[in-house]
Order: sequence, then structure tokens, then C-alpha cells
Amino acid sequence: MSSTSTAQRIRVLVVGLGTMGTSHARAYQAIKEFELVGPSATSRAAERHDLEAEFPGLPRFDGIDEALATLRPDAVAICNLHRASRGHGLAGSCRRRTCFL
Repeated sequence: MSSTSTAQRIRVLVVGLGTMGTSHARAYQAIKEFELVGPSATSRAAERHDLEAEFPGLPRFDGIDEALATLRPDAVAICNLHRASRGHGLAGSCRRRTCFL
């Protein structure tokens, strides 16, 4: 990615809010070439009030369908069971946890 100020950041959605998902979200947030657009869980994301302190202002979603439709990210980091990506048209290998759209 170009280091010029006009370079567009990659908008990434993190799916899964366990240890791995939270770690990935922190990493994407810290890398200037990425824009963390939202964390998503397969359930109960809205109940995770601890996420507001760490990721202020980011919308939280209880499922991947709503998150994808609302945010339209450039990339999705799948940080939970691989079945979360099935049927959503996500391209790429989930073994390495990131699917680029």
C-alpha cells in the first residue's frame, strides 16, 4: 500500500469477539492502512458493554448478515468457527482468518 496521504484504507470487519477476535480487532485498529469498521459476534455482541471502552463508537452486530449489509467492508477477519463465513459469498481461505471481498 502506498504511503501517500491519498491511499485508501482497507475497511475490515472482525467476526468473533473471543480472545482471537479481540486481538485481531486491536491489531487492525493499530495499523494505519486498516480501518476497523466493526466487531461482530455470532451472538450477544450487544451485551458486550466492555467493547465500547476498547472500541468506542464502533457499531456491534450479533450476526454476520447484518454487519456485512450495513458496513460493506473490504475485508473480513473470521476469528471464530469457519461456518460463520458459509453462505455469505466471502472469498478466500478462512484458515488464515482473513477473507478479502
